[in-house]
Amino acid sequence: MIILAFSDVFGPMSGKHRRVCDQMASAIHGSLICLPDLFEGEPLCPDFCDSSLPKLRLFLYVPLLLYRIRYRHGWEQMLPKIQGLLNSFQSADSDDSAVPISCFDFCFGAYLAVKGSALGAFRASVGFHPSLVVGRLQCSPHGQGHADLAR
Repeated sequence: MIILAFSDVFGPMSGKHRRVCDQMASAIHGSLICLPDLFEGEPLCPDFCDSSLPKLRLFLYVPLLLYRIRYRHGWEQMLPKIQGLLNSFQSADSDDSAVPISCFDFCFGAYLAVKGSALGAFRASVGFHPSLVVGRLQCSPHGQGHADLAR
């Protein structure tokens, strides 16, 4: 079984993402847990927790964050990356049977999981504190409200 983990806007190197992935890998024998860096080393938002005045810095960063979500890391840009991941796992499988791929996600990553699940890409998906407001920030035709995402 392959389990993908999608990070929040702070990227895969922040928070406890890697620790959670390691814990899952040890708990689910025979699984491969993959935490891809879909932001290619440049998270949507820097982690301001260790800086002075973190709330103020985050507040001032919000316009750039919204721009990045909408134009640099929207569904139109993320879908090819996720498709590439799925294709690489399927082509690496030596036998003809499809490897089951599931995912779990944090915040922004839950939006990616919901969209990917709608395409039938994942056998199962779990989102931790999902930020589905991201759907409303997407450019047309990818912008969606909560009801549209639920369908």
